[in-house]
Amino acid sequence: MNAAELPLDEALRLQCLAELGLSAPPQEPEHDAVLDGLVRCAAHLLGFPIALISLVGERRMWFKARYGTEVIDCEREASFCAHTIRGETLFEVPDAAADPRFADSPWVIGETRLRAYAGLPIRLGHLTLGALCVGDTVPRRLDAVQATLLVDIANAVSAWFAHRREHVDLLASRADLQQQAELLGRLSRA
Repeated sequence: MNAAELPLDEALRLQCLAELGLSAPPQEPEHDAVLDGLVRCAAHLLGFPIALISLVGERRMWFKARYGTEVIDCEREASFCAHTIRGETLFEVPDAAADPRFADSPWVIGETRLRAYAGLPIRLGHLTLGALCVGDTVPRRLDAVQATLLVDIANAVSAWFAHRREHVDLLASRADLQQQAELLGRLSRA
């Protein structure tokens, strides 16, 4: 499989994932009701057996939410999502077995037998963290309505990550304020 080129803002992208505590899969899968619901909606609304929210790290890609597969992560080089994060619009592979970039991918020749893939970048500001994607075991393309629905769901996923960023920032501000209060307390006692 041909590896996707790195995004131009790769260092900033990886730094953002680290700041959000999302640079590597957790030891135990963490379920999030909102993200789990969004991948379930993507699968059912679009009629695909697999839907995922992936986060693409330096060497591995892992799933923050998944529907239709037990796979938790994979090598970045083996991922369709590594290609998705390089663009800003829909990345679609109608028949992965016939596409030289993916024909020898473990997703295609392995147990999953993935044939169709459609993914959109998940953005936080100007950075792409990962992808919302759907997959099927038969070749196919999204129609215009399905593509629009995938965009709508991807926007909801991006909003979730924006809220996570705000939460992380608020926690950091709170810790800074607490340290300042403790320092002022020590100074006033001295």
